[in-house]
Amino acid sequence: MSTLFSRKSRTLSLMNFIGSPIVKAEKIPITSLMNIEASFKYACVNRIGYYFLHKLNERKMLSEEDHLYRRYVSEGERYRRILKAMVRLTRDLGGAGVDFAVFKSLRPYPSTTVDIDTVLFEDYGKAYVLLRGRGYSLLGLGPETITLLDPSHTVGVDLYREISVSRIVYLDKEVLRKHVALVETEEGFVRTLCREADIVAFCAHIAFKEHMFTLADYYTILHHVINADPALLKDIVEETSSVNALSITLTLVNTLHYLAHGSLVFTEYPLTLQALFEATRLIRRGLKLPHKFHYTTITTTLTEKVVKDPYSRKSIAYQLSYLAKPKYLIEFVRELRKHFKRETY
Repeated sequence: MSTLFSRKSRTLSLMNFIGSPIVKAEKIPITSLMNIEASFKYACVNRIGYYFLHKLNERKMLSEEDHLYRRYVSEGERYRRILKAMVRLTRDLGGAGVDFAVFKSLRPYPSTTVDIDTVLFEDYGKAYVLLRGRGYSLLGLGPETITLLDPSHTVGVDLYREISVSRIVYLDKEVLRKHVALVETEEGFVRTLCREADIVAFCAHIAFKEHMFTLADYYTILHHVINADPALLKDIVEETSSVNALSITLTLVNTLHYLAHGSLVFTEYPLTLQALFEATRLIRRGLKLPHKFHYTTITTTLTEKVVKDPYSRKSIAYQLSYLAKPKYLIEFVRELRKHFKRETY
């Protein structure tokens, strides 16, 4: 790529600029402020706005008079507050003996997440009462989640009784429970999943809940998977019946990395027909991201889950019972329509 902000291949240009942990970023010149603005908007749609600003500043491409520099500073402050909120949550719950893990929230690059996803392996009610007593305010309730606002009013905290879409469980928390780790950040320790388990959580979230793939997903999986233990990753994927979800996500990561940098990232995973189908669709659509999955992909991943995972299959009965109430059914259909119409998440 000769320019950073080519309209013809904006995704690859942005990826070339940001670079890869296994390939040096290209020294691409800035052409105009208008193009920087356009690429920043594209990065924001793909949920890597702060990461893009971080890279611009890292290369000394932002001036103090630039409004994007001011945005970078404010987002940097928010990033640090979010890390502090994760550390505080770890102390609040861990100090009370609650068994939990933050998952798919602590990304391996600078990111200003909108919420902290936290799975409770037990003591769901205890965790809620404890956090309310420590200054966390209630924002909302779902079938299997409670959303709180952290005491600094910086970020939401989603407490998961089950990792599900409505009441359909798409990831067995008892499998994840065996793969919890303390990760050190610049603000302190966060209790989260090990790298391999978090990869599976991200892939499952992309395939079963969001049904789309963004550059944020690309960089998250890319940074995690190059240091992952293939054998452990394989075990967790098989235990959670997430083979197709992993295959689709890693195939998209490999496709983009090859086109941007000329090399594959990770090849020790099963390659499914649905994964090849989505990679082909991505290329035919000009690599435009976010990439929304085809309905056959959504159906295939869900079918694998229902057929192979008895825990997930059992949850469908709860879902049907839940939707038997008209008000819940109406709300479910309304949210489902919004879900499929959106361009990003």
